Amino acid sequence: VLLHPSPMSANFMRPVMTALAHRAYVIAPDTPGYGESDALAGEEGGLAPFAAALADLIRALGMKPIVYGSSTGAQIAIELAKAHSGCLTGLVLDNAAHFEDAEREHIVSRYFPSRSPVSDGSHLAAHWLGVRNLYAFFPWFDESSSARLTASVAPLEVLQAQLIDSLRAGDDYDRAYRAAFENERVENVLPIPLPTRIIRWPGSMLWPWMQAFDSVDWPKHIQLCPCGPSLDERMQAILAAFDDLASSASPYESAVSDFATRLRESGAAWSALDEQQALRWRGQVSEKPTLLLHDLGASSHCFADLHKGGLPVLSVDLPGHGGSAGSPAITWAVECILANLKALGVDELSLVGVGLGAAVGAELSKHIPVSKLLAVDAVSPADLPDLQPDFGGGYLQELWYALKDRCLYYPWNKRSSQNCLKEPLLLSPQQLSVELLDMLTSAASLKSWHQELSTFDWTQVSSVARMATWRTPASDVLRMPQEVRLWADYVARELP
Repeated sequence: VLLHPSPMSANFMRPVMTALAHRAYVIAPDTPGYGESDALAGEEGGLAPFAAALADLIRALGMKPIVYGSSTGAQIAIELAKAHSGCLTGLVLDNAAHFEDAEREHIVSRYFPSRSPVSDGSHLAAHWLGVRNLYAFFPWFDESSSARLTASVAPLEVLQAQLIDSLRAGDDYDRAYRAAFENERVENVLPIPLPTRIIRWPGSMLWPWMQAFDSVDWPKHIQLCPCGPSLDERMQAILAAFDDLASSASPYESAVSDFATRLRESGAAWSALDEQQALRWRGQVSEKPTLLLHDLGASSHCFADLHKGGLPVLSVDLPGHGGSAGSPAITWAVECILANLKALGVDELSLVGVGLGAAVGAELSKHIPVSKLLAVDAVSPADLPDLQPDFGGGYLQELWYALKDRCLYYPWNKRSSQNCLKEPLLLSPQQLSVELLDMLTSAASLKSWHQELSTFDWTQVSSVARMATWRTPASDVLRMPQEVRLWADYVARELP
């Protein structure tokens, strides 16, 4: 089990997962409140609630794993081992450090500024600075020569992935992060009762604060594992530590239930299509559900309020969007959705599709009985904003204002009086932030999807669907309410 740093997600663990995959069954959960995991209920501080949630997961999976943790993940692993030792085999700790109280107070006092969305988009610059400076200074806010790091800046795609994780963590991005800093003390490591290996990597930004580990008289079951400064040398040390502990580990047979069972029980599940492709579903499975399909650059998250309304609705992230991976093609999306619906025992449904979702829905209706299809904004898509990352982070501000203009003009990049929307969709900074996050998450697939939709025969949709408009200026069709949460009455009326 691999535990990631904050405010990252399990995606950060991909290199370690890949290296370990041929040795063991590997699971990397998102810490509660980060990535795709729900936040913890209640306001209890410290790392104990995170450790308890992880212990519940491990017990539910019926495993007794070796746990690897890096930075925040290492601190959660330490508390997990002390409070729930019976469900673990051992620990591998990476980027674990010790701070004196004065150092900790200095760092924590400025490390976690508010990054709540604001109308002018300036919060995006704060997020980008925090991500960029992780590679240049420690702590990131101290741009003095004494805090300078000599590490290479990560590639743009890595910076963007970390930015997405930072945005997704939201206003409470500091909950586990701050608690981990408070826990970074040698005396918290000593009581660990399990076999533990501590990676001593000189390439870590925390290296100066890892020296305290060298002067401790460790018990025999806790061992330091020194390595060279390169990433390859660090990975070899991690693998050697796992191999060392694996001799006492029990074989594991996966206890993970099938996709249909998971969705019925929890209301959210991924359906693995193969090693590289999976769809994320949300909602309530019923005999004849209403399937909600989102637009280009969005995700099933846009229908969150409809899921809360008690309607028997399902939604899915289309390939390359939200939490889904797969080929950006309508035929492939339909093939995957059909396979998943069959697994759910659904052989008839109603459907609401927005933009891209309307095109997919029209094609889907050729292969499964659709009692009613509501197509919203079923038109060829407007031009895409520039989503190419740059080291200055300027693309984020451009995207923010493109999303604001999408609420005011159609198309968004024709900002003239003739193109003003008569009923502008005025979104809060929080709502715009969700849309920006969706757009960034789907960026890699958008050009391919856009190209397919630009040549799509939209008359296919109008011939089988009740047409509606939301963000387009059409006047001769049903107009949907500005706020998606108000769509429930329309869905119930139009899709009986």
